[in-house]
Amino acid sequence: MEQASTFRAVVFDLDGTLVDTVGDLTLALNRTLADFGLPPHAESVVRGMVGGGLAKLLERGIAADGAMLGPADQEKARGLLYRHYAAHPAAHSRLYPDVRETLNALQDAEIACGFAPTSPNPSPATSCTCLASLKPSASSKEATQAFPESLTRPVFFT
Repeated sequence: MEQASTFRAVVFDLDGTLVDTVGDLTLALNRTLADFGLPPHAESVVRGMVGGGLAKLLERGIAADGAMLGPADQEKARGLLYRHYAAHPAAHSRLYPDVRETLNALQDAEIACGFAPTSPNPSPATSCTCLASLKPSASSKEATQAFPESLTRPVFFT
């Protein structure tokens, strides 16, 4: 016997959960490293550095070759990394396999899907480019208002 779903909504993170953004992160990191005369890293290497946000990625990218930057240059590098990533946030980002089918199945079951980025500097362009065919949920306003002000408010789609 099929049981009716008790879920009204599901909230996902985007980067690294639904969307593979490593290509764009690699591009931004390598442009930042080049700004300081440091060597680039292959995407496969950057994939192992991801986790904990852009600042942590930068820290790992600089340290990977034994390089060090002083506090002023670290701050400058963080700003450059954010700008480089914001300039091309979804050029190489792609949904992971079966994500679209999973989201469509949730939509068919009338379960709203929310996307609440956990990154300190989430990229709306990644969301829009990779999830372009999804339509905003009629219940999104109600669901979004249920989130505390201290948290990133999700965007809901059905």
